[in-house]
Amino acid sequence: MKKEITISDVRVVLDELLDLEGRNEVAQMTDEELLNCNFREDLLMDSLEIIESVMIMEKDFDIRVPDSAYDHFKDNGGTVRALLDEINLAINA
Repeated sequence: MKKEITISDVRVVLDELLDLEGRNEVAQMTDEELLNCNFREDLLMDSLEIIESVMIMEKDFDIRVPDSAYDHFKDNGGTVRALLDEINLAINA
């Protein structure tokens, strides 16, 4: 059975990850703001945190996000939207 992951699902993972460091940027954002934010600039995530968040989502949703997709998550605006799109592509592949 194929499923679509929502911004709420992504929010939970990012919020838990950043909350471990005492950060609450995600909790203060609307869904639209979160979708259009940048991991580095808006969430102040480093490369390791980006990779960790993707790995958590891969495990939670039993999917594999291609390594080539990581470029979309690092430097572009809307990196959360790009991640959500890649996760849903992987689920429905």
